[in-house]
Amino acid sequence: MCLAITSCEIYSAVKAATTFYQCEVHKKDGSIVSGRIGGLRSSNFYANTKTVSIKTVTSREKISANNVQYLVLWDKDYPTVKNTLMYVEFEKEGRKGKKCYNKRWMYVEGAGDNLIILGSGSYYQITPKGDLIISYVNTDGIQYYLLRNANMPMYFANSNRTKKSMRKMWAEKLKDDPSLVNKITNKEIDVWDFKTIADEYNPK
Repeated sequence: MCLAITSCEIYSAVKAATTFYQCEVHKKDGSIVSGRIGGLRSSNFYANTKTVSIKTVTSREKISANNVQYLVLWDKDYPTVKNTLMYVEFEKEGRKGKKCYNKRWMYVEGAGDNLIILGSGSYYQITPKGDLIISYVNTDGIQYYLLRNANMPMYFANSNRTKKSMRKMWAEKLKDDPSLVNKITNKEIDVWDFKTIADEYNPK
């Protein structure tokens, strides 16, 4: 359990017990670099990280985030609990309503053949049991994005929304899959069950 002292204070639900994480960096050229990331100063993996510094068995490599397809993080004691992050470009609203673009690491909440659901915060940590947690600004919540057909991720909701509003939102965003919408509307699938939603999404 955690308490937010101010609305702009970044907080985490759980503190990681270790400062080092096991990591696999899957590069866009098809190669994979394995090792560990982190250090004694900080175990936080920041969303705006532009360079991944990974210590392999023989050396330390610094890889530009732009060259990474995705990376996988896990705790050495829980090797079956893998957490995937993607470095993606997304559209956001800038000053005076102008559209602008930004890049950041986002957590893969769910991934299917036709849909990827991403969660974005300020930074990421691995809990003592291997799960990834997203730390965020209290007023913003976790920001969620939909990624379809390799297009740019589109923002659709945050973690502060109610289940009722999420059901309404899913009905609009997934209207090309009436069967899945019915399951969500009828509460057969929870609105926050991103893994199942992404896996079952099959647009007609």
